[in-house]
Amino acid sequence: MSKQVSVPGSGIRQKSKFWRAHVKAWKDSNLSRAEYCRRQGLKTHRLCYWINKKLTKPGHPLALVEIPTEKMPVRSDATLKLTIDNHYQIEITDHFSLVTLEQVLQVLRRIA
Repeated sequence: MSKQVSVPGSGIRQKSKFWRAHVKAWKDSNLSRAEYCRRQGLKTHRLCYWINKKLTKPGHPLALVEIPTEKMPVRSDATLKLTIDNHYQIEITDHFSLVTLEQVLQVLRRIA
């Protein structure tokens, strides 16, 4: 049988006490949130709200946690293909010379 929690009075303070008592009783019960709420006649989302509210109070500082990520491998075969009028095709790889690219663009400007 589950333990009933009651807090007399009304108002915001009383509501806070009421839910803090339920959060503590839920933790002590070893029941799931849904089962605890079913037995107590509570709405699960309200209990979850107060659990989260209590966990994010000052005094429970939040911390950033570094998540290791894998580096994306660099593709050596990456190529940009530029097709002009279905007649000319220029392939630009990762290691294409910037000077050469500028020269190609100058020629294209002249003939365009």
